[in-house]
Amino acid sequence: METWLEQEDRLLCEHLLFEREGRAHTHDVWEHCFVHEGAGTIRIGDQSIELHSGQWCSIPPREAHWMIPLATPFSLTLTYSDEPQQFERFVERSPSGALRSVGSKRDGIPHGFWQFFDPNHLHFLSGFLYEGQPVGRWRSVREHSDEPSELTASQAALLLETFPSSQREETP
Repeated sequence: METWLEQEDRLLCEHLLFEREGRAHTHDVWEHCFVHEGAGTIRIGDQSIELHSGQWCSIPPREAHWMIPLATPFSLTLTYSDEPQQFERFVERSPSGALRSVGSKRDGIPHGFWQFFDPNHLHFLSGFLYEGQPVGRWRSVREHSDEPSELTASQAALLLETFPSSQREETP
């Protein structure tokens, strides 16, 4: 478990990696789970929800739940809120049709896992945005690179400034 964002002693975002079944627990707030890698089942009371990489699930407050990996690593980012949240998928393309960014938004603000591409597709950046701000660990891949680079959230924020600003705005 790795805490990615706290505010006034309140947990807002964390990252979890499951290699075996978790334990039943509850929260007093909504829990929103995003699967980064792998696949697993989230048990909410008697209900089972199977999730794969790139999928979301929301868990209501005070509902007993736990995670069961089906394909490891089962890597999740969890965010917490007082109210249920609706997430919309977002894909942005340049006027020529080239992919610029893929992610999710909540109330029109980038929130969730995002992937950004530079205009020439020579650089790729991926990570988690919480209300538009990078949190946690990010990956940076450049053309002709054998391995991705791991970045901190602050490094990712600086690098995102070099990508076209229109990537953060929905284009018609």
